[in-house]
Amino acid sequence: MATCSAATGSVRVKRKGEGFWADATVGTVFRSGDWVQTGPGATARVDFLGSAYYELNEDALIVLSLENAPATKDGAPGTKQAMIAVQSGEVRGVLPSSDAGVVAPMLFATADGKRGQIQATEGAGQLEFRLSKRHKGSNVEVSVNSGQATVALSGEKRTLNAGSAAEAGQALKDVVLLRAPGWTSPRTEI
Repeated sequence: MATCSAATGSVRVKRKGEGFWADATVGTVFRSGDWVQTGPGATARVDFLGSAYYELNEDALIVLSLENAPATKDGAPGTKQAMIAVQSGEVRGVLPSSDAGVVAPMLFATADGKRGQIQATEGAGQLEFRLSKRHKGSNVEVSVNSGQATVALSGEKRTLNAGSAAEAGQALKDVVLLRAPGWTSPRTEI
């Protein structure tokens, strides 16, 4: 499903069905149902098949899973796609430009279990975005640093331009950013 391509500091994985945490290092393979956690001052990069990736900032906790993507326009069933549920912290994602062909959207889950998706808008270049959850029970904030995203949740679609954000809860709600996300690609510190 995914691999750890970079790690600094304490990065751990808790496998589905296991009651303990193990160290995750570069090359660790992640499977559906795994929990991935970074400690204080730690970062990790999780690469997915299809060239998309997430970077976990310090003190982040996510759950990885494979989910059925929505049906295609012609009604064919969707394929299995990677999904993350941000339990806490901040996760930065990169999706390649959809100009070179179809790039699968990244799926995410909200605090109340709703499924959303984020996709690079065709013709808008590579997408750099952030999913953050500040405290237990809060909604996931989706913000775009560069490119343009199409975000879908509960039948609603919204276009987010660089520097804009939406809170993903029962529906998509605009959020005013007090400062721009401040991250540009490529990141070299991990």
